Amino acid sequence: MKRTFAPSCPPTDQEEERARQGGTKNTTALQGFALLLIAWLLGAGPAAAATVQLTASEPAAVGIRLAVTVEASAATDLYGMAVDVVYDPAYLAVEDADPLTPGVQPMITEGTALNENTATPTILRAALEDDKQGRLVVGLTRRAPTASGVALTSLTGLFTVTFKPLKAGTTAIAFARPTLFDSQQNPITADSWTAADLAIVGTLTIAVTSSEHGRVEPEGEVAVLTGTDM
Repeated sequence: MKRTFAPSCPPTDQEEERARQGGTKNTTALQGFALLLIAWLLGAGPAAAATVQLTASEPAAVGIRLAVTVEASAATDLYGMAVDVVYDPAYLAVEDADPLTPGVQPMITEGTALNENTATPTILRAALEDDKQGRLVVGLTRRAPTASGVALTSLTGLFTVTFKPLKAGTTAIAFARPTLFDSQQNPITADSWTAADLAIVGTLTIAVTSSEHGRVEPEGEVAVLTGTDM
């Protein structure tokens, strides 16, 4: 049986216009999606990393106690940390909180970052490595029943160590083997661990304005002498 096929009819002007409009709409939609994707990729970026720094009280003078605080910010779900605080034992010594006990019991106090102003139970441990001045090993963590970490948006104290400056000069206190971790024990990236530079002076001058005689006591206190004290 012979089959006859009718030749294809060329598209009309209306059909061509509809096809052209459909293709234009698809292209425009695809271009719009691509622009949105590019904008999202450019704006997403990595999450902000935590920062940790050492801040020393002023002034730093020989024989006068010096408080050095470890602070952190921009941390999410921060549950604990482990770090060594390293210093030159020729210039600084960690104060002994209990001189009657053998060895050095580091004078260290916890800040408010992890315990949320004492509302949450935490554990703080510190010891001199090999019981020698020069490296203080510190561990700090929240504990059960607390399951989550804290979010720090501004610099908040983790702990403070008290040092005794031994001689005048310039020195530094730095971090070694630092680790932050979240509530799942995963490490938290820190963008920076900033050391503290110190300029220790040999003497501390205290200006006293008084109509009475006075003397400077140890630890920088001023005693005003009156009557039979003079």
